[in-house]
Amino acid sequence: WLLPAFEQVVPNSEHRFCARHLFTNFILQFKGKSLSDKFWGAAKATTIPQFARQMEELKNLDKDAYDSLIELEKPLKHWSRSHFSTHVKCDMLLNNMYESFNSFILACRDKPILTMLEIVRCKLMRRIQGRRDKMKNWTNAICPKIFKKVEINKAKAGGCVTMWSAGGKFQVGSSGISQYIVDLDLRNCSCRWWDLTGWPCVHGVAAINYNGGLNIMDFVDACYHTETYFKAYENLILPMNGMELWDRTNMPPCVPPSYSKQPGRPRKARRKEAGECSNKANVVTKVQDSLKCSQCGRKGNNKRTCHRNLPSKQKSKIGRLR
Repeated sequence: WLLPAFEQVVPNSEHRFCARHLFTNFILQFKGKSLSDKFWGAAKATTIPQFARQMEELKNLDKDAYDSLIELEKPLKHWSRSHFSTHVKCDMLLNNMYESFNSFILACRDKPILTMLEIVRCKLMRRIQGRRDKMKNWTNAICPKIFKKVEINKAKAGGCVTMWSAGGKFQVGSSGISQYIVDLDLRNCSCRWWDLTGWPCVHGVAAINYNGGLNIMDFVDACYHTETYFKAYENLILPMNGMELWDRTNMPPCVPPSYSKQPGRPRKARRKEAGECSNKANVVTKVQDSLKCSQCGRKGNNKRTCHRNLPSKQKSKIGRLR
């Protein structure tokens, strides 16, 4: 019911599904590293030919796994980069942002409603002010993370072969047979990475360097500018007086909803999915398939439970004179 609701409230809005949750449902039925790699290859592919190649290889491995993704009720534009629209300038496949926010408010989620909202308000007030103060120390026109990513692409662009066609069009070759068209006037590349993210890909950087006098940072989308960052955090959360200073009304007091206490300790941490375990607070890692002994080198046991027939280490005992 969420998709029809979005279409009514915000028509033509961009919404995506978490590929991590789709993958969890996928591996419950189709297990194996090769199938998992093809799923993520299809999800991360930025062009339709790359997506079709990954799906064809998946079909050769397991026809049922291929059919489960093709016949999925979730359209490809919601979980594969090859079908994402390019006006959003975001290539996210996961819902990490909302998971981070849930972790951010974890300590106050079991509080009464007014207490919970007050704690969240104070947290957001401190966070917004902290973000502004941190960015004031940054002197570049591009935000720090994107600036570092562009610098990495500048280092990789040396391995590309660039040929100028006319105007702002270039042919850029990389990684052997890979070859793409870059248009500096439209600020796009046929690999679609520049289109999806909004900052120049390796091929775009190579084309910009070919002209010499152009500044690569001028081709970064305005959404990553430091000025835009400050605009996003210019709306303040104003301070509030405590409840003892609130105005009294003639309305009846709010009554809390009826609640029946459930048996056992209330849960705070989210339920882990299949293939996950937590080794420390808020850190989720993959489940270890098997142990490997450092003494015999075999899987299935460790050094303490090793049955290898090794001579026991004798400790020297020094007798004490009486």
